[in-house]
Amino acid sequence: MNDWRKEWVTQKLDIAERLFNGECKGSYPEAILITSASINAMASELWPGKGIDRNRFVELLIKYAPIDPSPTTVSVPLLIQHLIHKGKSSEAEILQKKYINFCDSLVLLGNDIDKSENEIHSLLSTLDLKTIRKYCYANIFYEEVKSGYVHEYAAGEKSDSHPMSGARDAKVSYTNIINSPRRIHFHISWLREAALSTAGSADSIISLPLDKPPKWWIEG
Repeated sequence: MNDWRKEWVTQKLDIAERLFNGECKGSYPEAILITSASINAMASELWPGKGIDRNRFVELLIKYAPIDPSPTTVSVPLLIQHLIHKGKSSEAEILQKKYINFCDSLVLLGNDIDKSENEIHSLLSTLDLKTIRKYCYANIFYEEVKSGYVHEYAAGEKSDSHPMSGARDAKVSYTNIINSPRRIHFHISWLREAALSTAGSADSIISLPLDKPPKWWIEG
């Protein structure tokens, strides 16, 4: 098996991590630009074309990054905020009582609070998959982190550039400002795993590009 993509991505990630650690006065945003661009490059190789950037980026992470936590994992705090914004207070309250029955100041990791789409859908069968999947890690990263830094050099309104935990096993964490909505942070360690995993998966595909799916995963 030719593993040139994994070797290439590893080189890019080494640069990203050095920037993240402060070399050349770099930081999290610079690391995000390189890491997300490497994932984007593989997605565009698998499914070339115009107007499908988000769809294929998410598809790549969902289908070809078997990591923990899974890119399919649903952010419960951000889904609750969406439901409140859309006037679906009863659904938001169900999630709130089930999963977020604690004070605003508690530091949360993704593994503490976020759930699979099956668990969310079992609890709230009225929610369609398209809505639930909009708040999966893969799509949140694309919309709130990757796109934010590429287009505005800043985190989106639902994400934060600073981790809320220094735990070595922390992959996703949330801000804990009292009386303020939670914002998500994707740790560099999780992003590295995602990029390397997708590269390894792409290297194992015999023939590229792939046919576009009849329906992209993110569309429900």
